[in-house]
Amino acid sequence: MAGYEKSEVDLEIDTTKVYQIQMRAMREHKSQKQDCERIIKARWFLLREEYFLVTKR
Repeated sequence: MAGYEKSEVDLEIDTTKVYQIQMRAMREHKSQKQDCERIIKARWFLLREEYFLVTKR
């Protein structure tokens, strides 16, 4: 996770169930293929969770 400490995050969502879909979707962005492959190789473990800061409730 970059930018914030985990203790600062308001909402954490486990995206394990849609991981393969997420990977296919990232790879569909042809113009960003190099960036996507770099992110997938370097940070694959981060792609199974998404973090959010809630600004309004």
